Amino acid sequence: MQPDLIREIAEAIVRDQLLLNWRFYALICGLCLLASAAGFWLASYFKKRGETFATKADMQEILRQVSETTRVTEEVRSTISQADWTAREWRTTRRLKLEELLASAYSLDLWLDLQRSKWVFNEVVKSDEAPMERLNLLATLYFPELRAEAKAVWLAHQNALIFILNSSSRTTASRASKDTNAHEVALTEFKDGWQPLYLSARLAIDALERKASTLMAEIAGV
Repeated sequence: MQPDLIREIAEAIVRDQLLLNWRFYALICGLCLLASAAGFWLASYFKKRGETFATKADMQEILRQVSETTRVTEEVRSTISQADWTAREWRTTRRLKLEELLASAYSLDLWLDLQRSKWVFNEVVKSDEAPMERLNLLATLYFPELRAEAKAVWLAHQNALIFILNSSSRTTASRASKDTNAHEVALTEFKDGWQPLYLSARLAIDALERKASTLMAEIAGV
């Protein structure tokens, strides 16, 4: 075979081989580009999915915190409402009981007058229950700030009652003896001793009334 022919054949083989290698490399490059694009897309996709999952988890945590905050807020609001209702009811109760306390103090005047008519002047009167115990009960349960004034009223009226009962023995004896002069003396002695005791009882009620008026203004928020 001629050397020229051999060289041409070799050159032809080399050209064909180079052509095949070019196409192969082009295919490899194309595949690499596709793989890179797919890798970039997959990385972006998974990154986006990760962000979505993270956002979803964050939203769930936020919703949980909001729910917990709402629950706590409702509990606090309920507690405050209950406390406010209790405070209003307590103020209303104290206002009503304060009126009862003063009414009990005022009724002591009438009660003492009935005791005086019964024991000293021997008049038939309806025997009512002493309001002194009611006065002490109300002061003890509802108004510790009025205990001193209520006690002063109680003591003043108690002293007046003791004086009435002690005087009744003398007036009863003078009446029974039908000694007019002795009876007049007994009544005069009673009246002389009664005036300062009655004045003391009235002053005690006045002091209680002033303190109760101030307290009522505080309860009403005036």
